[in-house]
Amino acid sequence: MSAANLDLTYQSQPDCKDLNHIPGNVGWPIVGRTPELIKDFRGLVEEHVSKYGHVSRIGLGFQRGVLITHPDHLKDIYLDRDRNFSTKMGYNETLGRFYTGGLLVRDWEDHKIQRRIFQNSFKFEAMKGYVEIMNPVFENGIKSWGDTPNFLFFPHIKELLLEMATRVFIGVEDVRGPEAQRLSQAFIDIAEKGLMSILKYEIPGLSYYTGMKAKRLMLNYFNQLIPTRRAGNGKDTMSILVKEKDENGNYFPDVDVANHLNFLLFAAHDTTTSALNHILMYIAKPEYHHIQDAIRAEATKLNKKFPDYEDLDNMVVTERAFLEGLRKHPSVSMMTRRTIRECEIGGYRIPANTVLFIAPHWPHNTNEFWSNPQQFDPERFSPERAEYKKHSFQFIPFGGGGHKCLGMNFAQMNAKLFLHQFLLKYKVTTVDPNYNPQMQVVPLPKPVDNLPLILERIS
Repeated sequence: MSAANLDLTYQSQPDCKDLNHIPGNVGWPIVGRTPELIKDFRGLVEEHVSKYGHVSRIGLGFQRGVLITHPDHLKDIYLDRDRNFSTKMGYNETLGRFYTGGLLVRDWEDHKIQRRIFQNSFKFEAMKGYVEIMNPVFENGIKSWGDTPNFLFFPHIKELLLEMATRVFIGVEDVRGPEAQRLSQAFIDIAEKGLMSILKYEIPGLSYYTGMKAKRLMLNYFNQLIPTRRAGNGKDTMSILVKEKDENGNYFPDVDVANHLNFLLFAAHDTTTSALNHILMYIAKPEYHHIQDAIRAEATKLNKKFPDYEDLDNMVVTERAFLEGLRKHPSVSMMTRRTIRECEIGGYRIPANTVLFIAPHWPHNTNEFWSNPQQFDPERFSPERAEYKKHSFQFIPFGGGGHKCLGMNFAQMNAKLFLHQFLLKYKVTTVDPNYNPQMQVVPLPKPVDNLPLILERIS
C-alpha cells in the first residue's frame, strides 16, 4: 500500500487494549509492570518468554501492548513489507512528545523524504571532518581524569560526550562556555525530566513542564542559528544539514531541520554514553584485562596520538569490543511500533492500533544464537566465528529495516576515537575485582552506581 493510498486515520486512533486473547501479564493498574522493569528488566523479559512465549501481553506505564522477542517476528516487523507497523505511533506518546518531527516519528514515504536531509551528514567527507573536531575534544576532556578522587566513569563520559555533541553536531566552539552549558542543561531536562515524567501536564513545578520548556528552548535556538550556519562553511553536522535541498532544489524547511537536530543530539549522545559504560564495565574487571590490553596494543600499533578517519577500519579489536558491549547491553532497551491494521504475529491475531514492545535483550542473549551468551567475548564478532550471522535479526542494537539508525557508524567512530586516547593514557581497573553492579535501563542503560574505576596513568 503506497503512502498516497494509506488511510492516515490510524494516527488519530487510541491504543487498542483488547488483548485478552494473548497470554501475558499486564501488571498493576496505571503503572503496569514498570516497577518490575526498572528493578530487573532482563528478568521481566525472560519471565515473559518462559511463561508466555515470544508474543505476550504486557503493560508498561500507561500503555498496554504486546512484547515481541524472537528474531523471526522482529524480521517481519522491521522489514514491514505489508506496511502494518507504524514507527510514528509506536513512539508518539513517549519520545514523540519531545522529539516531534524527528526521523523516529515519521512513517514510510515521509520518513524516506526526511531521511534525505542526512544524505551527506554521514558520508566520507563529513565523517573525516568530524574526526578532526573530535580528537582534540577527547584529549582535553580526559587529561585530568586520573587526578579525580573516587572517579565515577558515567558522569564524566556523559559530560564529555555532551561537549562533543554540541561541538560536532551544532558547531559550538567553546564546549564549556555558557552557550554549551545552556544547551546541555536543556538536553538533560528533556531526557531526565520530561521523558521520565508520569503526569503529562504543562504545570509549573512538574517534570513534564520542565521538559517541554527545554524542548522549546532547543528548537528556538536551532531556528535562530540556521541562517548563520547556512551562510558559513563549518564542518559540523548542522552546517551540512541546513544546506541540503529537496528534489526541487529548495532548502528543507527550517522547522524540519530544527526537529532533526533536536532528536539527533539525543539519539547519538545516549547511544554512545551507554555503550562506553558497558565496555569499560567489562574490560576494567581483572578477568577481562586481556581485552583491555588488546585494545591498547591495537592503539599503540597505530603509533599516532590521534587516529585519522582512514585508521578506523583497522581498529578491529576495538570494534568487536564495541559490538559485544551492545550485544550484552543494548543502548536502547525497548523499541516500539504500533499496528495500523489487524495482522498476525507468531500465530496470534494482533488488532489494529496495538502497541508492540521490542526487547533486543532476548535475541542478544539467547543460547539459540550465541555460544555462552553470558560471557563478554568480543571474538564472537570475528570473521572466523561470526556468531552474529546466524539470523539477520538476532543482533539489532541499531534497529533494522527502513528505520535502521543512520548514525550507527558515527557511534562506532565516537567509541573508537575515545577508547584509543583513553586506554593509551590510563590502565583501568574496577574498584572491586568481583564487580557485579545492579543495572538500570531508564533513562538510559548503565550501572546504577555510575561505574567507579581506578585510573592508573600510563602517559
